[in-house]
Parts: sequence; structure tokens; C-alpha cells
Amino acid sequence: MSKYRFNISNYHAIENADILVDGITVLAGPNGSGKSTISKWLYYMVDVATRFDEYVGKGVNDEFKHSLQILARAIREIWGYRSSRIEILTLSANIDALKKKLMLEPLLMRWLKNIIL
Repeated sequence: MSKYRFNISNYHAIENADILVDGITVLAGPNGSGKSTISKWLYYMVDVATRFDEYVGKGVNDEFKHSLQILARAIREIWGYRSSRIEILTLSANIDALKKKLMLEPLLMRWLKNIIL
């Protein structure tokens, strides 16, 4: 088992507690001293600490998936894709073509200005 160290201050019946959880840990004290509060709090903290990646990862993965769906929809609308699946190479080629077009337009405008003037 991993070691966990917690410090709780001014939480419900607990004024101050410094707790090291290492193996089997026993909480003892009179009624109303905060044993149940500490037990619930420790369970919650250890549970969150051990599942942190799962909690955070799920949220990040869901957000990333949602963002990709929005991007795919926007790309289909902009470039007229009918397929729900966008190939990365095709997307990359379209992005490169768009970059070239955006770079060529200023050059073309300068060239036309020189010819006209």
C-alpha cells in the first residue's frame, strides 16, 4: 500500500489533524471527535488520488472527441465533403492548397498592379 499524508484544519469537528496512512491505520477517540468525518474524507481523497487519471482522462477524451467532431463538420461544410470520414492525407492536401492560394493571391495582386501601372 502507498503512503498518504494529510493535514486537515478547521473541517467540521476537526480543529487540526496530521494523518499518515501507511498500512493499517486506526482512528480512536470519543464520540463527536471527527472519526467518521476523517474516514469519509480519507476515503474520498484516496479514491480521487487513485482514479485521478481516469477522472481527468475521461473528461479530456470526451472534449477532444467533441472538438474533432465539430472540426470534421466544419471541414465537410467548407470543402463540401459528403463522407462522414475524412482522410488525413486529403485534409492535409486541402490545407496545403489553401495555404498556396492564400500566398499566391498577394503575389498575383502585386503582379497585376505592376502590369496596369
